[in-house]
Amino acid sequence: MPIDTMTQNHENPLTYEEWSCQYPEYSAALLQSERNSADILELACDLIQAEVTAYCGQPRKREGRKYQRWGNNPGSICLDEARVKISVPRVRNQETNKEQPLRTYQHLHKRRDAFLEKLINRLLLGLSQRSYHETAAEAAESFGLSASSVGRRFVAETAKTLEAFMNRRFDDQTFIAISLDGKTLRGRQMILCLGITVTGEKLILGFTESNTENHESVRTLLLDLIQRGFRHIGHLLVLIDGAKGLRKGIQDVFGAHALVQRCQWHKRENVTRHIKDDAGKKQVKAEMEEAYAQPTYAQAKRALVKIEEELEQESPSAAASLREGMEETLTLHKLGGGGAEPLRNSLRTTNTMENVNSLLAHGTRNVKRWSNSHQRQRWIAAVCLHAEKRLKRIPNNPQLRALVHRLKHYREPVNRYLETSRHAPLTN
Repeated sequence: MPIDTMTQNHENPLTYEEWSCQYPEYSAALLQSERNSADILELACDLIQAEVTAYCGQPRKREGRKYQRWGNNPGSICLDEARVKISVPRVRNQETNKEQPLRTYQHLHKRRDAFLEKLINRLLLGLSQRSYHETAAEAAESFGLSASSVGRRFVAETAKTLEAFMNRRFDDQTFIAISLDGKTLRGRQMILCLGITVTGEKLILGFTESNTENHESVRTLLLDLIQRGFRHIGHLLVLIDGAKGLRKGIQDVFGAHALVQRCQWHKRENVTRHIKDDAGKKQVKAEMEEAYAQPTYAQAKRALVKIEEELEQESPSAAASLREGMEETLTLHKLGGGGAEPLRNSLRTTNTMENVNSLLAHGTRNVKRWSNSHQRQRWIAAVCLHAEKRLKRIPNNPQLRALVHRLKHYREPVNRYLETSRHAPLTN
């Protein structure tokens, strides 16, 4: 479609943003790469020529014009994922005898955001730096996609991502729950924390690096989140898999404000690990799943006690495993959310964190050598922000609002540390 230059104000040509609004098909093709490289290159050149026409009018009709065409210079634009050489027209201001910059060209020449986003996404999805050029858009005379240049861009961009991720604040959010879990990354333990807001939004809050899931690392991570504006309303639901280091770190920081929900999936796997035959494992898993699906605390507790009594005769170690921490696997039931879907599915297990850990393993699988801690943290921050966009929020329905109310007014002793410090939870 030809660009209608008659609508342009020759003294004040449209900015690139105004061009994008007036001709959305051009900006969509350039930003989203909906067409092949040759078509997008042609569209980009049309945009530049349209701005020249807006300044100078049609060729060979220069009467009374403030601007005139002034030849061409070699240049380049960022096309899809590569730089492409083009011939850039020049415009001269006849009153000042100086060159008039073309805003459209300047924007396309510096247009890096779309490229960097695609670069990070593709590498996190498992694409090797050496294979990047083969999968990027092919255009004549494209350059800037060697493995070394891709690597440098990725390092620079993920360093910025890490800094932004580790310093982002949560002053405008109020949380009802957090989930903590550890992920071993080439011999180092990475402890990640995910938060759920009062409106059901899920955010990956931060991470810390440690040798094990020890309570000091967890405590340091949680206190850092508090320094960055983390606040919870009333009591805080904490989802963990049962690791003692996580439990102690949570207790050190939040004390009685923390209502621990042990992961029901991990509990089920721990119990059935003590059962030898496959048929018995399958049966116990089904019975425990049915027990945890009960809508009330009394019904779920009764069903679990029955399973425990049966296991006591067949496998005392499995019964002991079920008995250990049973009450903490029913915390959500005590809060009235045991049978509410999808609230129950989001808060009864650490599956959300397991999904993030899976994305972390997938996104880093092509890293052959981890040189230092900063490299690990850069990758993790990039994966976390990439994964955060894919997390499904809990619907802000009456069940969620009821849970928020219960957490706000839950009657338990208050931790003296939080009560007397400026880190106390919100009370209104």
